Amino acid sequence: MLSGGGEEERPAGLSGATPLTSATGRAPGPTGTPTPDASVGGSTTGPPAPDGTLVTDLTTPTAPVVRSPSPGPSRTVSPSRTPGPPPPPSPLPPAPRGATLRPGDTGPEVKALKQRLHQIDMFDGDMQAQYGHALESAVADYQKRQHITSDPTGVYGPATRRALEAQTSV
Repeated sequence: MLSGGGEEERPAGLSGATPLTSATGRAPGPTGTPTPDASVGGSTTGPPAPDGTLVTDLTTPTAPVVRSPSPGPSRTVSPSRTPGPPPPPSPLPPAPRGATLRPGDTGPEVKALKQRLHQIDMFDGDMQAQYGHALESAVADYQKRQHITSDPTGVYGPATRRALEAQTSV
């Protein structure tokens, strides 16, 4: 506070020292008034102390913190026009009734073939509707025993179908 004489009152023990801030929250300049740069984070150095050293308030930053933009270009997420990886192949549709069956085929016709080969003790694998390696081997063995050469080996074609259906029932 200022007394009637225009001098600023100092707390006990600080006589002769320049206060670091005034009532405005700014550091006083050489004339005792707050410095304008102190309010924006500038230097708060006051006039020299009686011994000639400068008094500085180290709790106030000397310059405002400025955030620079990120070093890389900004990226905007937009829908991709580039197609992604192709979808996995869909399973083959079930083989039509009376069609040639081969490895990779699925469906009730494949299951019926397995049941027919099981009836004549030529297949003892799983009874799922998938034409796999075990079924291919069983068909090839059947073709060899029956001397069927007009169908590809391991493929349940028209000649193999006629012979097996004549021996079995499903």
